[in-house]
Amino acid sequence: MLTVNTGVEEERKLSPSLSVPMWDRVLRQTGFRGVEAEVHDCDDEELYSFSVISSTAVRDRPKFDFEVALVTASNSAPDSWVDQLKLSIGLLTWTVPTVHTLEHASVDKNTLCLFIDDPQSPILANPDHARFDGLKAVCATSKGVLWLTRGGTGACANPLASLASGFLRTLRQEYSGKPLGTLDLDPTQPPWSPESITSVTEVFGSFFDQSTSEPTRDFEFAERDGVIQIPRYVKDTERNQTVFSPSPTVVTPRPEPFSQPDRPLRLTIGTPGLLDTFAFDDDPNATVPLPDDFIEIEPRAFGVDSRDVMVAMGQLKSQLMGYDCAGVIRRVSAGAAAMGYRPGERVAVLLRGHYASAVRAHWSSVVHIPNEMSFEVAASLPTQYVTAYLSLYDTARLQPGETVLIHSATDVVGQAAVVLAQRVGAEVFVTVGSDAKRRFVVEQYGIQDDHIFSSEDASFAAGVMEMTSGKGVDVVLNSLTGHLLQESFNCLAPFGRFVELGKRDSELNNSLAMEAFTRAVSFSSIDVVAFGEHKPVQANRILKQVVKLVAGKEVDGVKPLTVYPLSEIEKAFRLVQGDEHMGNVVLSIAPESMVSVSDTFGFP
Repeated sequence: MLTVNTGVEEERKLSPSLSVPMWDRVLRQTGFRGVEAEVHDCDDEELYSFSVISSTAVRDRPKFDFEVALVTASNSAPDSWVDQLKLSIGLLTWTVPTVHTLEHASVDKNTLCLFIDDPQSPILANPDHARFDGLKAVCATSKGVLWLTRGGTGACANPLASLASGFLRTLRQEYSGKPLGTLDLDPTQPPWSPESITSVTEVFGSFFDQSTSEPTRDFEFAERDGVIQIPRYVKDTERNQTVFSPSPTVVTPRPEPFSQPDRPLRLTIGTPGLLDTFAFDDDPNATVPLPDDFIEIEPRAFGVDSRDVMVAMGQLKSQLMGYDCAGVIRRVSAGAAAMGYRPGERVAVLLRGHYASAVRAHWSSVVHIPNEMSFEVAASLPTQYVTAYLSLYDTARLQPGETVLIHSATDVVGQAAVVLAQRVGAEVFVTVGSDAKRRFVVEQYGIQDDHIFSSEDASFAAGVMEMTSGKGVDVVLNSLTGHLLQESFNCLAPFGRFVELGKRDSELNNSLAMEAFTRAVSFSSIDVVAFGEHKPVQANRILKQVVKLVAGKEVDGVKPLTVYPLSEIEKAFRLVQGDEHMGNVVLSIAPESMVSVSDTFGFP
């Protein structure tokens, strides 16, 4: 017995199949337009077996549950065009849109704004206070904004019109979820044409329709030749490959011994500003014959200077890193041998770069160190103590009983300067950057609390003048920049001496007010690396004197002395870079020291 399944519908009592009229009714009930086309499998109306029918899904009726306001930026839009646009938007949303000028716009959180910008002089190009306040009120208070511009995208006939897109991109980050869009009208068409009303109405309806909730949406539209376009970036792979050469193969650094007899190494940085791109590579100077009067040293310790960090971060024009070193002489030239230097001797070195496994320096930058002085202590002395000695003793000629202001007193040069100033018997004023640093200079150097000021602002100037009864100080050792440099200069007493240690203001060619020179003051700039190059004999004398003072316990080295293995060079640089860093940081080198080695040169 054959059983036929039938439906409950009247049309399906005798058969499970639907008739064409039934399909039309069902399609209309389920959101389609009914049977729009029917094609039989044969031409005979009575003998055909089945049909192919087609139907189009009907979009839900747009939903606009809000008020609408048309806001104009100027009187440039004709009233007739605004009235036609108002009518068109009203028929779409079944509302009665209101019309306002920007200065008198009255909107609330349930109002959508259609903002009609001036096509010739966009408001953001030169807004006055009243109109900009109105613009802020419209964007911040309303439920959403569609901003009409003209000629701001594509060929960009009016670049000022594109300011609106950037403005709303920022607002969309601040008002997440609020519809804030732009429609750029065709600049080749009349600005107030009936066709533009059609385009505006179409985009307005699509942009603010509440019947759909798409996961992503566009916010920028452009009308060109009556077609609504959506400006987007598209990756042009073919052109990129043509214009840009293929990237070089990235070589991953690998751990290798720092001391390799057949491969001298030198520190490089792949990308200035990224300390994690440190790596050692072949030293290009290793194959050059040792110049006369030069010494080659096998380093046992490097001092990490703040200038090294600034170079690594790309903050100075110089590309040299590596100024303080201590080690054992490996080779000497004839000229250096004549000055009393021999292989195997322990030395401290004032370098002119680099961090390398075989460093070279003129004999005048090299001094012997006693056996009881560690390489780490010796590497902490050259730059900072030579700088402080040159600044206070040779340049400022600081005398007993004089007053001196030392900025950033907890950094390496600042501490060395405090030690040397106290050795002379000067009255020391200092600036520091935090309470912890204030406590440090009190405990370590016995500086009175009323002689300690902040280096974070200009308040130190008033404090110094008060403590000196309005006279000022005899010597300023400055490392501050910008307006704080000027404030420091103004603290000089008559016949005072100002010693500048920083490079940043000089490289930026900043100016200095000259009024202080009426008090017969002097201004000097110190660059210890250039001093060693142009005044080698004097530099050698000072470095010898510094080593003698420390070895003889007349002065102490800078505190604290933090030592890292060479393999942790990035960590050492980050410590020096930090705001709370105090004292010396030294990289220690052992025979088994391992470092990251690359085969691709960075900058020197």
